[in-house]
Amino acid sequence: MRRGALREGSNGERAHIIVRMRSFSELLAGSKRAAGTSVQYTVAEGEGIFENVRRISAFSEERIVLAGRRGAVEVEGSALSLGAFDGGDVVVRGHIARVTRL
Repeated sequence: MRRGALREGSNGERAHIIVRMRSFSELLAGSKRAAGTSVQYTVAEGEGIFENVRRISAFSEERIVLAGRRGAVEVEGSALSLGAFDGGDVVVRGHIARVTRL
């Protein structure tokens, strides 16, 4: 579907659908993904999305430690910043060089 396309709804009404510039599959193409223990993460295109985070244990432009219920992850890189921290989800922006489970 093209951006801003009209789509026929199930009840016959037409609805204007605004499609995001990148689909979820495009965002994850070529990404690194890890799952299993407490904190789960996806890193793609200069942004990391971390789930199940309880607290931020350390923060600098070169290193961020995110703790979950069981274990933590260390994010290393340069120009790191927090894009969001909401409901256990954290967005880390910047050049992410490495993510290590602690």
